[in-house]
Amino acid sequence: NPLNRAMRTKEGQDVVCRVIVVKGEGVNALNSLRRISTGLNSLVSRNHALPMLREFTFQDIVCGIFPMSGSSFGELFGPNSHDRCEASVGDILDLFIQAFEASIPFFASPSPALAFIHEKRVAHRDAFFHNYLVQWDPESLKHQHVRLTRPRLYLIDFETALCFPEDSLYDDCTCTGLPFGDIDDYALPTPPGVAEGKPYNAFYLDFWQLCYHLAFLQTGIPELDELLLGLVNMGTAAAALDALSERLGLIPPVQLHVQPMYREVVNGHTFYPRRP
Repeated sequence: NPLNRAMRTKEGQDVVCRVIVVKGEGVNALNSLRRISTGLNSLVSRNHALPMLREFTFQDIVCGIFPMSGSSFGELFGPNSHDRCEASVGDILDLFIQAFEASIPFFASPSPALAFIHEKRVAHRDAFFHNYLVQWDPESLKHQHVRLTRPRLYLIDFETALCFPEDSLYDDCTCTGLPFGDIDDYALPTPPGVAEGKPYNAFYLDFWQLCYHLAFLQTGIPELDELLLGLVNMGTAAAALDALSERLGLIPPVQLHVQPMYREVVNGHTFYPRRP
């Protein structure tokens, strides 16, 4: 990726230098990272955004320095991961639960309470699974036992993020248009109305994007498979996570210690999008 370069600091720490702003483009991403990935916010356990250790400016270019941490969630999840992945269904579901914690709004009647980046009024708008890093590969299937420790998940790539005023009401955090590009070159799936230019809630888009690929996962447990298929239709993350947590609480961990399988098509869509 031309935006990233691996580096080593004078203290011996391996880091990644990432270009964030060029000629004024990318300011939303920079403001989002400053708000959630620096200072005390970067130390909050619920915050799964990868910390930004420092930033520096050269002429009209602003770069961020990030710790080198793990590999893409895409290496563990998806139909193309079978040849190189030894993560179990249980490993995959644990990582998705962390991803919900990272970027999804939670609702508690009567008042909404948001997960961390949404509490800070930052919407990612590209919260698909491939924009997360996994600290280390759990490899439960390789070791043939359910792991007692779990890798941490980190949210990255804030290029499409929107940074709303921190005192904004949830319902007022709306936007229009695709996260990037136009309808002719944007190949990723979208919820109804987004591609047509209708206003939508930016936080709901994060929820929808994360649920989208989870629907393709097949666990071999019919009740759980049915739940995953309909998760995106539950409307709120609270309803989705309550249902998922309740169902997983009834399943012995050993039943999730199996190879993940994937549906070929869900609602007319394939797992890996095809460009028009």
